[in-house]
Amino acid sequence: MTPLARAVSFAVATGMLGVSPQVVAQDEAEDENDGAQAIEQIVVTGSRIRRDGFSSSSPLDIVVIDKAAVTGISNLGDLMQASTIAAGAPQVTAATSSAFVQNGGQGVNTLSLRGLGASRTLTLINGRCAGPAGTRGGVSSFDLNVIPLAAIERVEILKDGASSIYGSDAVAGVVNIYTKKEDGGSIDAYV
Repeated sequence: MTPLARAVSFAVATGMLGVSPQVVAQDEAEDENDGAQAIEQIVVTGSRIRRDGFSSSSPLDIVVIDKAAVTGISNLGDLMQASTIAAGAPQVTAATSSAFVQNGGQGVNTLSLRGLGASRTLTLINGRCAGPAGTRGGVSSFDLNVIPLAAIERVEILKDGASSIYGSDAVAGVVNIYTKKEDGGSIDAYV
C-alpha cells in the first residue's frame, strides 16, 4: 500500500468515527414510581412461636417461657429439652454423650448444641457471657439450673457456628437467656 493510499484510508476512517451516531439514554417516565406499593411483612407461625423468620440471616429459635408452667416444666433444663430444637436428642444423660441437655455433675444441666459438647456452646445472660458453674470441677460451662424459670422471659438459640462473632466458645452456637425486667415480683408454688 502506498503512503498516499494509507493516508486516504486513515482520513476516511477518522471521518467515519466523527460522524457516527451518538447514543443517548432514554428519559425516565415520572409516573412509574407513583404506583409503587409497600410489600407486607410475612410472619412464620409454623413453630408455634410468632416471629419474623426472614429478618435474620442465621438460624434462630426463640423459646418463650409463658406456657412452661402449664405443661409442668419447672426448670430451664427441662424446658430446653422439651423445645423443638432438642427434637431427636436423648434426654439428660452423662457428660460424655452428645445429648442436647447434659448432666455435668450431680444436679447440673448444661447445654450442648449440635452435639459438640457443652464447652463449645456459648451461654449469655441478657447478652453478657455467663460464667461456668457446677460441682466437683467437672463443669466448664453454664448450669441451666442457676436461674429460676420464673425469672426468665425468653431464650434465643442461635443454631449456627458463631465463633467469628462471639469467639471460640461459640463454635456450636449461642444461647442467650433474657430475664424479665419487671419492678414487681411474682411467687410461683407447686403443690
